Amino acid sequence: MTMKTETQYNWQPPETAPRDGTAILGDFGLPWACYAVWDECYEWWVYASVTANRSKDGKVSADIETERDTHPRLRRWMPVQELPADGSSFVFLDDASRPYLVFRGWINYRHSDNQWVTLRELKPGERETLEALKLPDDQAALYGWPCVANDKDVLSAPAADGVTTTPNVPAGDD
Repeated sequence: MTMKTETQYNWQPPETAPRDGTAILGDFGLPWACYAVWDECYEWWVYASVTANRSKDGKVSADIETERDTHPRLRRWMPVQELPADGSSFVFLDDASRPYLVFRGWINYRHSDNQWVTLRELKPGERETLEALKLPDDQAALYGWPCVANDKDVLSAPAADGVTTTPNVPAGDD
């Protein structure tokens, strides 16, 4: 993965913002930048903002609000900065030679449409067991990992059919 230089993260004019599904950080007039994507179907920006309020008992309650707005409200934008690879993600095969990805504490399976789909969180001690099954980088590349996150989500939402099967992977230490 190529890291972008700092100058590529300067604010850019709204008319130059990508409209191809690429995620950006956008200035929509709030006191903070928002994660945003252009919706090609409706031709407006969709962005997310985290809000927090203190309840009567003094605890903070947080929520995510999504907004839809037309292009003129976008004041400026910048690319979403890619996180550097930390070497902690890897691909392994189960007993039936099906590929799985360990990524940021989660196990993901390779859907038939060649997208990684989140399956479940790793169990305590499971990472070490699965790491013994780690494929070499050249073999992991056959399954599209590590991918160049071409500004699209690396991992997709669960499969549209809602079917999720538990992989036949070695049990972790519980």
